Amino acid sequence: MTFRQEYEQRIVEIFKAFGVRFVAYGGYMLIATPVLVHAFPGINVHPADLTIHDENGYRKYTGDDAVAKALLAGEKFLKSTTHIMTEKVDDGPVCMRSAPLEVSLPSDWDTNNPKIVKRVANEHQNRLKEIGDLVIFPKTILDWSLGKFGFDTDTGIVHYEGKSIPYGFKVG
Repeated sequence: MTFRQEYEQRIVEIFKAFGVRFVAYGGYMLIATPVLVHAFPGINVHPADLTIHDENGYRKYTGDDAVAKALLAGEKFLKSTTHIMTEKVDDGPVCMRSAPLEVSLPSDWDTNNPKIVKRVANEHQNRLKEIGDLVIFPKTILDWSLGKFGFDTDTGIVHYEGKSIPYGFKVG
């Protein structure tokens, strides 16, 4: 067992001691190992629309640089999403999508200048947290706890109030 797996095994033991049955991963900036992911169902929030795919069918905006990727790709709007945690980064079924944040590029926008791209991405991500992450993450957790969400393990599709939502419940 690796150090990370041992670390997360200890987390699992502590959580079990407190009767935890569900984990909210907001701000967990590590890739969760199978030790933790398989111990409890969990939800994470991501500062990009995980329903957008590239030409090969893969999620286009994953990882910690998702907002910068979206800006560089010319997206006009950004959304946050919540998703069920899996072993792969930003790969679980989508639960909820936020209202859109309109992209607003400054006059000095230069896709070839990493400092400007990082600054503008950080500004957009901070604004997106306010209208996206901080709205849909607690709503997703509340609605799971109220039994509004369901998950079909055979199809991998999330349901909201009995209706299939393969692209997540859209807020706003």
